[in-house]
Amino acid sequence: MEDVPGAPGGSVVLSSSEGHAQLDAQEQRIYQLQTRQRERQAEPQQKRSRIQQLSPDPDTSRQLQEGPQAAERECPKCGTSRDVPAALGQPEGPCGGLPGGEEAAPELSSPTQQLRQESETRQPVGQRQVSAPEPQRGQPQAHEDVQQQELEPAQVLASIQALQLDLDFCRGANRERLVQLQQQECAVEQKHQDLIFLMQQYLTLMDKDQKDEAVQTEVTSYVATHSHSNSSCEILREHRELLQQLGAQEEQSQGLRHSLAKLQEELGATQAQEQQSLQQLSRAKETIQDLQQEVTSNRKHLSELVQQVQDMATLQAELARAQQEKAKQEEKIANYEEQRQQLHWELRKLQGSQEQSKQEAQSLRERLQELSSQAQHWQQLHQDSEQALAAREEELVVCKVELAFLKEELGKAMEQVETLGCSHALACSNSSRLCKDRELVLVNISKCVKEQM
Repeated sequence: MEDVPGAPGGSVVLSSSEGHAQLDAQEQRIYQLQTRQRERQAEPQQKRSRIQQLSPDPDTSRQLQEGPQAAERECPKCGTSRDVPAALGQPEGPCGGLPGGEEAAPELSSPTQQLRQESETRQPVGQRQVSAPEPQRGQPQAHEDVQQQELEPAQVLASIQALQLDLDFCRGANRERLVQLQQQECAVEQKHQDLIFLMQQYLTLMDKDQKDEAVQTEVTSYVATHSHSNSSCEILREHRELLQQLGAQEEQSQGLRHSLAKLQEELGATQAQEQQSLQQLSRAKETIQDLQQEVTSNRKHLSELVQQVQDMATLQAELARAQQEKAKQEEKIANYEEQRQQLHWELRKLQGSQEQSKQEAQSLRERLQELSSQAQHWQQLHQDSEQALAAREEELVVCKVELAFLKEELGKAMEQVETLGCSHALACSNSSRLCKDRELVLVNISKCVKEQM
């Protein structure tokens, strides 16, 4: 049991098991009606045999033999034989099935074919998305191209928001398509109810026909009991009346046969339409589940992209700070180098006067050692900062490669949005054509009811 929320007039409860049970009951009822129709067609032959037994002279038997031929001549509407059709699915005469029943089936199946094509197109797209990053990561030329293309975080966030809007639009289009399929199934259910109403009218006509048969049997029994007492003229008159009644009953039975054939054709068309609607609904549900899974995966990719953008911003800030520290360290190293050169020059100058300034030379040596140790320390720091900067640059290159891959996924998602828009327009046109077919079916049913009345 499912509750369909977007159908007109409130929620419509759809039950496939109940629909199949009703169809089985209708098939049993039609089979019973067919057996009754065969019995009614066998009864006129029994009446003819009884009349032939009651006839007193050869003229009466000749009239009885000519009676069925006259009855067939007096029925211009029924141009076929009075035999029962061999199969239920082969109606006789001009009264065929509904004109829109065969055309509605391909129109209902077109949205299902479109959904199947869309699901088949989405499957290779997902496979391409999985296999796309491998060749990009293995090509150094792609790394160089990605390094040249720098995208600001604000632009990346704007593209993420646009992709989210496209995903919301896709989900709305899928909801509208599901509502249209549910409306089509409601129309099929309405046709099913109309067919049940026609079956009830047919049953009332059959009850009336049975009452007429009871009256005819009473007349036949009356003729059998009073055959010896009545004159031959009265018997002929009664025979003529019985023949007229027999012709009228045959006309009515012919009309009932046409009605039964029409009902059988309408039942077959309704069963086919209901089966197609159930298949379309199940396929639409599967398509919606696939789209929901794709939306979930796209959201995960978006969250990963946002996290990568944030990490890239922090890496850029750390890189800027490292560059500033590197510039400061280079300035300090240059100053220390100048100081070392100056001290070395002073040392050479003071070597001539070593004996006079040994204490100054010793202090200068100590000063030189301190400065050299500091210079080594700053050089080591400079090397460490260069290594960290190289690692940060490699991480930045990887982030740019992943950003280019996500751009390609965004373009593919935009193509899917355009495809879904086209399928939405086709579904709208199919729903309008289905409404026209439904109106034509209702007009044909009303004509049939008027003819039976």
